[in-house]
Amino acid sequence: MSNEILLALAGLILAPLAGGLISGIDRKLTARVQGRVGPPITQAFYDAAKLWVKDTPVANPWLTFCSWVYLGGAATSVVLFFLGSDLLLVFFVQAVGAVFLVIGALSVPSPYSQVGGQRELLQMLAYEPLLILVIVGIFVTTGSFRIEDVFHHDTPLLLELPLLFVVLGYALTIKLRKSPFDISGSHHAHQ
Repeated sequence: MSNEILLALAGLILAPLAGGLISGIDRKLTARVQGRVGPPITQAFYDAAKLWVKDTPVANPWLTFCSWVYLGGAATSVVLFFLGSDLLLVFFVQAVGAVFLVIGALSVPSPYSQVGGQRELLQMLAYEPLLILVIVGIFVTTGSFRIEDVFHHDTPLLLELPLLFVVLGYALTIKLRKSPFDISGSHHAHQ
């Protein structure tokens, strides 16, 4: 049990670091494809540090609450994943956090926030059923929703579920806010 807790804590610490580095590599590759030099790979960490020291006015206390629930949902889903928990539980905890992100955006009277919140809600309605379909496909193949049972499956799931892999690719493109699905989380409202 202590190894699982250490693994969950390591995942909780390493997941944001890995996410920042992957984001930096993605931004660098995108810039190279467009013929630009691009930002440094560690730019996401510079941006986060800049936001932490910035004094930001809060429109209402509900926005702060929704932000903390979103962060808590993301952190809890990472911990549950590394504990080898149930895939459905990880999915629904993450989904509750995402719903609070939308609620937080809609609680602010800014028109940009309203448009972003509505688009994020529509995108959630598009990718959440796809993710449920993939999780059910994994269950039908492995016989379990538990992550550790999925990892111990005898053959790679890609070979048994190639079409669901394509569905997962589309769902993750929307969920990770990659082009052309990035406008709801974009700082460029004119895109």
